[in-house]
Amino acid sequence: MDIRNFYILLKKHRVGLLLLPLMAMAVTTALVRNKPDSYRSEIQIATGIVDQSQSIAANDDGAGEDSKIDGKFANLIETIKLNQVVDQVSFRLLLHDLTEPYPYKAKPAQTYIAPLDANFKSEAVVILNQKLDSFTTLDLNIPQERMIDSLLIKMEYDHESLLKNITAYRAENSDFIDLDVDAENPTLSAFIANNLTDRFFSYYSNYINSGYNRSADFFAKLLEEKKNAMDQKSAELEAFKIKNGVLDVDNESKDVYTQLSNLESERDLAEKDVIADSGALKSIDVKFTPGDRQYAEANTSKINVKILSTKERLKVLNDKYIQSNFDPHYKKSIDSLQDVLTSQITESSDNSAASPLASKDNIVLERLKTENDLELARYTVKSLTKQLNDVKTKMNTMLPVQATIESDEKDIDVASKEYLDIQDKYNQAKVSTITPVQLRQLQTAMPVKVKSSAKIILIALSGITSFVFYLVILLIIFYMDTSIHSGEELVKLTHMSVLGFLNAVPSGSKRTEEARAKNQVRIYRDALRSIRFEIDREMNGSKVLAVTSLDKEEGKTLFSFGLAYAYSLANKKVLIIDGNFSNPVISQTLKTEGYIEDVFKSDRFVEFRKNEDKPVTTTTELAESTEKEIHPARISNNTGVSGISKTIQLLNDHLEENQSAQKGSINILGNRGGDVSLLEIADEKSIQEKMNELKKRFDIIIIEAGALNALNKSKEWIVSADKVVAVFEKDRAIDASGLSGVNYLRNMNGKMLGWIFNKA
Repeated sequence: MDIRNFYILLKKHRVGLLLLPLMAMAVTTALVRNKPDSYRSEIQIATGIVDQSQSIAANDDGAGEDSKIDGKFANLIETIKLNQVVDQVSFRLLLHDLTEPYPYKAKPAQTYIAPLDANFKSEAVVILNQKLDSFTTLDLNIPQERMIDSLLIKMEYDHESLLKNITAYRAENSDFIDLDVDAENPTLSAFIANNLTDRFFSYYSNYINSGYNRSADFFAKLLEEKKNAMDQKSAELEAFKIKNGVLDVDNESKDVYTQLSNLESERDLAEKDVIADSGALKSIDVKFTPGDRQYAEANTSKINVKILSTKERLKVLNDKYIQSNFDPHYKKSIDSLQDVLTSQITESSDNSAASPLASKDNIVLERLKTENDLELARYTVKSLTKQLNDVKTKMNTMLPVQATIESDEKDIDVASKEYLDIQDKYNQAKVSTITPVQLRQLQTAMPVKVKSSAKIILIALSGITSFVFYLVILLIIFYMDTSIHSGEELVKLTHMSVLGFLNAVPSGSKRTEEARAKNQVRIYRDALRSIRFEIDREMNGSKVLAVTSLDKEEGKTLFSFGLAYAYSLANKKVLIIDGNFSNPVISQTLKTEGYIEDVFKSDRFVEFRKNEDKPVTTTTELAESTEKEIHPARISNNTGVSGISKTIQLLNDHLEENQSAQKGSINILGNRGGDVSLLEIADEKSIQEKMNELKKRFDIIIIEAGALNALNKSKEWIVSADKVVAVFEKDRAIDASGLSGVNYLRNMNGKMLGWIFNKA
């Protein structure tokens, strides 16, 4: 869509665009004229939610979390608007007007309060004071309180009326809540603001802090329960340890594991000693012959008694060493006794008599020591194995005890953690109960001057809104409009050229309008000359031109007249045929000298015209009658069709101004109308013969063929014509039937010359 068309649409509706806002502003002015002025009082409240510098014990719970902070501010703002809080302000306002000589609202007070009974006023004052002291609302089941509530509504002191003029909001991302109160006088607005803040603080202190007290009591009771549970579990654990003889299960189990590890290590060493001593003893025995072994055994038999005694003592001491978990004290004794055993063995060797076996004394001594070491190692392995089994038995006995103790200790840890958590919450609740309320009123509301009047804003807004509304409607109409506003759009849609443009010719009665109409006729005349030139170029010697349109009333008749005038100015003999049987405007507007029904009928003897004194009896005479010239200036008007008549009169007037120029002639062939078509009057052959005869007598024949949506009536004329032009009126849309007509014209193989864009 072309934006120029939208500009044209705006220009067309310029009066509405101007009048509608003015009317809206006038109505708004009348509505707000008696509206009282409004006064605003402002209060700023510091909450301490963001800035906790004024609090005794800052609570960082939720600090930095915007969602929690926003939630806290929202709760405070909703608390300010609670009915229970606002009602307190309502009671104070009514109490003031009941007791003070100068009420805040003089006219309502004079109407509703002054006529009240003195006893009722006294009762109302007592009830209002009680409600203020107890911080409660009215009970509508009590008649006196119901009457007070009705009085509050009449005075517009009820919470719904007050809330309409109260605005509470957080000042951007600050720590403050701004409270704005509008009222009809400055004293009233300041009173409401200050009292609402005072009642809000009282409610917050009494009711919100009481919640902290209830929380502290709850946590104190829960803390005692958790402590008792923790103490009970600790007592049960101690009793179990005493019953099972366990003092420190962790250390004892650690000792058992250490002892078990040491015993296993010592046993491994002892087993290695047994293996080593057994091998050494075998290697020594190999060195002895049977005789030497008997000698050695006989020679050492006396000393063996002492050695055996020492060995027994060494076994006993070794057992104690193992049982003591390898106490270093026993180790020294064992080493000392081992030295004694070595001395005894050495003594046994020294007391041996010289013999052939003397050279083998050292070997005998070595054998004795190895044998003693082997015996001691074997005994050590046996003793270590026994002790190891005892330790394993003890460990197996400790495992279920240890598991039970660990389970009880875990339960005690959980109970201790719960106890500590409850203790922290209890401490926080106690701190909250002793911490003063963080809310602070930073300023006292004072009576102020009247705020900027909203009347002007409302009036201006009504004008702007109505203008924008009208503009939006026009925009919707523009975008939903499928009509064609320019020749370019017509060419783009139909793919057929535009031969020329015609302006709209107004018909007026006043002198100024007549002067304007004459000027438009001059423009119209020039446009017709241009169209005449284009049609002459396209006709190429053809004489019959059919004028049609997609729909009726698009300007075919006036164009046909205008084109005939243009040709007459060019000294042409013109015949206008009114082929529009459905709407014969030409026949009704101008007096015709003949009728289609008479000229085109095949019967030679027909009446030329109804009610005519002299009939025409031959086709020659009929043709001659149509040849009668009619000067354009002498065309008479039928007052029945005023629009075309006035336009024709303007054309006549213009032509009379140029009588000196040589003119051609205009002849008109009308029709009697009715539901008839051309082929119903005569057959195609007869029509063609008549048309050929008329071509000989006229330079140009213009047929107004009617609209294409009149089915075949216009198409029958188009078949008889040489060329066709179609008139299209600006701001019309092409519907489904119009598209069918466009396709018909486009497929005429060059017979269609183009469009005449009317009222451009």
